Amino acid sequence: MRSFLIDGSCLCMAIALLAGCSDDENRNPAPRASSFEQTEELENLRQQNNDLNWEINRLKPKVPTESGLDMVRSKTTGLWYLDVQREPFTGRAVEKFEDGTWKGEVSFLKGKKDGVERYWHPNGLIRIESQWMNGELHGFVTEWDNRGKLLERRRFRRGEEVSVP
Repeated sequence: MRSFLIDGSCLCMAIALLAGCSDDENRNPAPRASSFEQTEELENLRQQNNDLNWEINRLKPKVPTESGLDMVRSKTTGLWYLDVQREPFTGRAVEKFEDGTWKGEVSFLKGKKDGVERYWHPNGLIRIESQWMNGELHGFVTEWDNRGKLLERRRFRRGEEVSVP
């Protein structure tokens, strides 16, 4: 009698384990798009990409790129100007090392930093990258050592440092 109870309980456990191993996800798979629909979607995405590339290339000539050495910051307004121009600078200021590799780039809108600011180490690896909006840090400021190792990453919102998630 005792062996019958042990055999019966083992049988019940085996059935319970097997029932728990069923794969319900594969029984009702989500409907997939046909290859025609996938091809059509891919073509639509390619066209959107081409349209965006065209728009970017159309706008590029409208954003002047100047040497960062020619940029001057007004002591009274705090705005950035191209040398002695009377209008606050809108465009991109760049600097290069003597060997021609990138040293830095900053985007400006109406004399204020706006967009991405980047500086590189002389070996060509990025040193620091910061995000600006309307003259204030807004986004991440990330810094690397000259071997590419991440040193620090801070987050800002409207010029104030906030915690990084």
